[in-house]
Amino acid sequence: PYVFNLFASSVWPYTGSTVLTVNNSFTFNAPTGSGIIYGHNAPPFTPLLPGGVGFIYPILSGGGSVIVNSGTLDLMNTGNNFTGGVYVNGGFLTTGTSNSANGTYLGNNTIFLGDSAAGNTDATLEPRGGPGWTCTNPIIVRAGNSGKAVITYSSYNGNDGDFTSDYYTSSLTYSGPITLYKDVTFRNNARGQNASDPLVVSGPISGNFGVTVGGTSYTYLSGNN
Repeated sequence: PYVFNLFASSVWPYTGSTVLTVNNSFTFNAPTGSGIIYGHNAPPFTPLLPGGVGFIYPILSGGGSVIVNSGTLDLMNTGNNFTGGVYVNGGFLTTGTSNSANGTYLGNNTIFLGDSAAGNTDATLEPRGGPGWTCTNPIIVRAGNSGKAVITYSSYNGNDGDFTSDYYTSSLTYSGPITLYKDVTFRNNARGQNASDPLVVSGPISGNFGVTVGGTSYTYLSGNN
C-alpha cells in the first residue's frame, strides 16, 4: 500500500505517471496546521486549510481504496476508476474541476464518511467536479467517532485567491443512496456570482439519525427519504 505523510504548511502534487495503480490502499496523512494549496496551475501559495494538502493528477486505477486521515487530499482526474472505495476518516477530501458534468473523480464504489474508530475527528467530503456535476457514489456515514460528518459544496465564481476560487460548477447533485449511522451535515457555501448555486441531494437518505442543513445558499433534499 501507498502511505503519504505530509508536514503542516506543505504541498505534495503527485504528477507521476499517467496512471497510478492502487492494488491495496492509498493512505493520506497530514498534521493539523496551516496548509497550502495551488490556485489553478500557477502557484500563489496561500495558507488556507488545516493540514498539508496533496494533489493526485494521474488516473487512480486498480482494486484498492483511497483513505484520508487528516489534511486535505484533492483527486484531480475525471477518469479515476479505482474500485476499492473512499474512506474519509478525517480531514477533507475534495476533487478537481473540469468543463464536464461527467467524471468519476471519486472512483467507482462507496464513499465512507467518518472514522469507525473512537475519537473526535471531523470528516468532510467536498467534491467540486464540473458544471452540474452529479456524484453517483453511494455514501455511508459511519458511527464510532464523535466528530462531525460534513458534506459540503463551495462554488465560487471570482478570484479571491482561495481554494474555491473561479470554478463554475453551477450545481452539485448527490444521486446515490446515503446511509446514516450517525448524524450528517449538508453545507452549501456557494457565494460570489455563484451564490444561488444549489446543492441537490436526490438520492434516498436512510437511517434513524439527524440531518442538518446549513451554509449560505440552497440545499434541496429531493430523494425518497
